[in-house]
Amino acid sequence: MVALPFWFSNLAAAGALGLFFSYTKEKAWSWTRRITGYELPFGLMLFAAWWSACDAYLPWQALGDALSLTVLIGLFYFLAAAVRSVQDFNYLLRAAFAGYALTLVCGFLQYGLANWSWPQLPAFSFLLDANGLYRIRSVFLARSGTNVFAAFLSLTAPAYLAWFWQNIAAGQNKKQRLSAVLKQILHISIFALTIFNIIFSFSRALLIALAAVFIVSLSHSKYWKQILATGLILSILAVLFIAPLQKTTRSFFDPNDASNRDHYMLAEISLRQIAQHPFNGWGGGHLNAKLKQENKRWVDLRGKYKTPEELRRNYENMQVVQKEALADGVIYIFSPHNMYLSYFLECGFLSFLGVILLVIFTWRRLCRLSGSLAYSLALGILGFAIYGLFQDSVRAPIMAYLLWFYLLLALKLEESLRGFNCLQYRKVLVLAYHRVLRPTAKNTLAVPQKNFAKQIAYLRRRKYLFMNAEDFYQKHIISAAPILNKICLITFDDGYRDNLKYAWPVLQKYNIPATVFVTVNKIGSPEPYYWDFKNQTKFSKDDLPLDWPELKRLQKSGWAIGSHTLNHYELKQLPDSAAQRELRLSKQILEKELRCSINTVCYPRGSADKRVLGLARADGYGLGFVTNSRTDDFLAFPRTGIYAHDNFGRFWLKLFLHKTRLK
Repeated sequence: MVALPFWFSNLAAAGALGLFFSYTKEKAWSWTRRITGYELPFGLMLFAAWWSACDAYLPWQALGDALSLTVLIGLFYFLAAAVRSVQDFNYLLRAAFAGYALTLVCGFLQYGLANWSWPQLPAFSFLLDANGLYRIRSVFLARSGTNVFAAFLSLTAPAYLAWFWQNIAAGQNKKQRLSAVLKQILHISIFALTIFNIIFSFSRALLIALAAVFIVSLSHSKYWKQILATGLILSILAVLFIAPLQKTTRSFFDPNDASNRDHYMLAEISLRQIAQHPFNGWGGGHLNAKLKQENKRWVDLRGKYKTPEELRRNYENMQVVQKEALADGVIYIFSPHNMYLSYFLECGFLSFLGVILLVIFTWRRLCRLSGSLAYSLALGILGFAIYGLFQDSVRAPIMAYLLWFYLLLALKLEESLRGFNCLQYRKVLVLAYHRVLRPTAKNTLAVPQKNFAKQIAYLRRRKYLFMNAEDFYQKHIISAAPILNKICLITFDDGYRDNLKYAWPVLQKYNIPATVFVTVNKIGSPEPYYWDFKNQTKFSKDDLPLDWPELKRLQKSGWAIGSHTLNHYELKQLPDSAAQRELRLSKQILEKELRCSINTVCYPRGSADKRVLGLARADGYGLGFVTNSRTDDFLAFPRTGIYAHDNFGRFWLKLFLHKTRLK
């Protein structure tokens, strides 16, 4: 309960900031409908925290911990709704950088005041006082010592160093204006402060985390051998000539070092204590608690049981401390020096699983994105995850804020690259049809008209909002309007004439627009598609492609026309020049004949790789459709195919299982 005032004072400040942002935005309270992708880990952690509070030794302590977590997650969603544009994200990024730089400066000054002889300036007596600087830094890093500062560096330093290497040291900024030079000087200064604080943090766990991040980063570099050799040489020179590093590295191999022995003992004791309460834990906020039953009520003797001198005397063996505590009727819940075991110990298995999923989800989200910033943030979360294996100081209240802020950065970076509100696109159902025919027709691509009518009626009962692909693109991708309702896009591939004869009357009955993707060189052709010869020998007019007047008729009734390339070749199998010709000429011909902008494309066979997506983007397409996409690109929007063998049961199952996620 000691930490609760600090928790809530910081939450109040952050909440005021969130309110300020939100009240400047239209429909700011739509955050209640927002989906961020973190619902599963957040739900597990919340459930575990409240469950453990119901059966904790110190119920008020556990209740305060659960309430703090609830408020923090609510604040995360609130701020996620407030940041709605690239400009907002840039402000968020600048705030993160400013906080990082200020914390490094405070760390440097505090170490200098404690170890170097600096002149005393009366006007700046507070700033030049070690305690004063310690209080300033406590705004960012709570009232903990170097362990929390090292945890802060494990999350932020890898991200900044990776970004610095790719953008500043690599010389990408070639402008020589004064502002550019000053910016480089600033970043070089921050880089030097980062290295200084890493060295003088005296944290072995931080060095292990940074070494692991360095090894992982080598796998993404063409010149990994040269970088590895340079890194090893610099590391050896640093250890030889920098005394603090010598002290830190020497402790790795010292068999008499008490800290090494304590880590093993604490892990062993913690695992035994976890086994006593594996499902709901001991209760939130119970780490380092000394529990004793007095008058049929459990009390915490933290600060009362055993004097510091007695603890120092027994500190050489934690198991001795535990045995003495048990002999006095005291249950001593040790801190395991491991973030994951700490969550397991306090709130049980579900909390432990939630934390692991939180780290994994963030790592996967950042790895799917392109760009130096996403790569740098991914290395930061990796360093944080590895540091958590050796320290539980990452669970200090301020580190919870920093981690949540980091998650917010990852989420908003994803949205800024894809277009904001992109995570709501999982509400969008895109159905891919080819043909709609009379019930007696036999064709694997053709859905009987009776079944098609039942499917459309079912979708209307489910209260889907129907749009064509072009309207969807203009409203929800270009204008970034939030998606507040379930949306369904009805699409048809290839442009068969039966789309007009059998599908259009059903959709017209309910005033539902659709989209047809046509193969341009087959428009008005007297010959069926080549694959139709495998299914049938006799053909009617319904088996032929639409002609230009029929396409214009569909267009006037509210349908959108999209490109299905020029000749229906699989673009992945074509060289760049041929694939670009298929995309570019089909778009130009459609725009000329229909006198409208063509922004949507459906790739033949529903497949496209990154090369094809790049060609489509270069030709001016903004929305593309594939089958079972797992990319993060609007040009690879996934669809659910509906075919002749899909009865209503299979149709319902496909709707249930569809995943329209741009990841």
